[in-house]
Amino acid sequence: MRQLFRAISTWPNSALVRTGRKPRFAFVRLFDGLTTFICWLILATFSGPGNATELINDGWSDGQAAVFQQGFISGEIGASRFFPAGPCPCYLTQVTLLYGGDTSTRTVRVHVWEDGGGLFGPGPEIYSGDFELSGANDAVQLVDLSAAGIFVNGPFRVGLEFFDADLPSIARDSDGDIQPNSNFIFADGFGWVPAELLGVTGDWIIRAHVEEQGDGVNEIKNDSWPPSLVAHFQGGFAAGESAAVRLVPPGPCPCSVDLASVLIGGAPGFADIGLRIWDDAAMTDDPGTLLFSQDYELEAAGATLNLFPLALEEISVAGPFRLGFELLDAGLPSVARDDDGITAGVNFINDESDGWVESSTKGLAGDWIMRAVVTSQDEVSSVLGYDNWDEFGFPAFQSGFELGEIAAVRLVPAIPCPCVVKNIRLMFGGAAGPTPVTLRIWEDGGTVTPGTEVYSEALMLSGSDFALTSIHLSAEGILVSGPFRVGIEFGQAGLPSIARDHDSLQPGLNFIYLDATTWVDAGDESVPGDWVIRATVIPEVVMLNGFE
Repeated sequence: MRQLFRAISTWPNSALVRTGRKPRFAFVRLFDGLTTFICWLILATFSGPGNATELINDGWSDGQAAVFQQGFISGEIGASRFFPAGPCPCYLTQVTLLYGGDTSTRTVRVHVWEDGGGLFGPGPEIYSGDFELSGANDAVQLVDLSAAGIFVNGPFRVGLEFFDADLPSIARDSDGDIQPNSNFIFADGFGWVPAELLGVTGDWIIRAHVEEQGDGVNEIKNDSWPPSLVAHFQGGFAAGESAAVRLVPPGPCPCSVDLASVLIGGAPGFADIGLRIWDDAAMTDDPGTLLFSQDYELEAAGATLNLFPLALEEISVAGPFRLGFELLDAGLPSVARDDDGITAGVNFINDESDGWVESSTKGLAGDWIMRAVVTSQDEVSSVLGYDNWDEFGFPAFQSGFELGEIAAVRLVPAIPCPCVVKNIRLMFGGAAGPTPVTLRIWEDGGTVTPGTEVYSEALMLSGSDFALTSIHLSAEGILVSGPFRVGIEFGQAGLPSIARDHDSLQPGLNFIYLDATTWVDAGDESVPGDWVIRATVIPEVVMLNGFE
């Protein structure tokens, strides 16, 4: 630590100022990117319909003062411990935070650890990823983690590691109170220390959004890796042999298989591996009907799970199913097993001489590190949107928007309302770097101008040219009585921006708040496609009756 932490600024309000130049919506930028295969590989759209909760330690609310913390140096971390109400495992979908004091753009590393020990230091790390954030004193930063398949088993810690000294930095609240055992600093020369021992007088404004497993979204696994962090990579497979696990969903099915994961390693390089999913209701050595099959080239990670987003594949299982990986080449890199014993009846090998047998008959003493995330399809929900963009197409990002203008869609639920808006998903990119936006939701009576505004929130969104950005809203309690409008107000001109599809515009459903003064149909401005803005809603009565 270079010094004790000290307050240097408060969080001011700021006003949007329109530049006055009219956007040219007839001219768009079509992203010229990587191949369609890479586009598919990067796509990560998994988002389950579980009961979402925002976990908060701080006392800050929109419009109040906050203090951006000077004093961090490269390699140090500010972190918050969270206690989900459960039941867990819980799915960590996103982190929101205040990050400012300066407008520079910097790379930071988001860490997630298990943290049930109650010690200064956290438990095993279960995720880390680098993100580019631009300092902003008047917008909440949103870090979308829904693609990473992060599940926590109880208390956990989220930290932000800095690669640069001073500002921009994370903020703390200014209410003069700091919750004990909830705020931490990984300080140079000290290690993990409670933030209050270093003179910090407020809670870090870092928040986590989780979805409880018991409400429809479930990670299923047989292995115990981590917390041991020891894995054994199986080098004895011949080309064409397979390892597989039987997975049993804990809740009511039919269920959709939305994500699969496996640990690959043992040697550097790439492995050609086939992902296979079968029905396994008969509970015999041989699996049932093959439901999904796809071959991949995977880079050996060794300590990080390889993830396979499958939500768009519409894989439905009625109960037990088998998840397997066929080794298309012999030797390492290969699949892994844990080191704490093997669970009977759930680990299998498809051996070239013996066919399907339990792994234990071949002398293996650990569970395959293969997992899946499933979602109960008994949830009554509806995904709304008009665009036809999918992972095999290149979106067109709309570069003509000016400060204060809005792109919006009218969405019409096909289920009984009043409805709760659970999440918004949109394609936002065309350029790198975070940009300020405001998410707005209105009731919509069917005219060009929307009705009463029911929700707004200032956010920082990072451009992503291949993946939908998810904004989880279940914890906000946003109710709509029927048709509603979702809009993105732009805090700066140009790219990154919202995307449209390529298959023509549906009239009366896509809108622009032009020059930040007048609502018009997007067709009047020659926009040739539908905005890629989607929403998921669930009837309020379903939530009240305990299905949410």
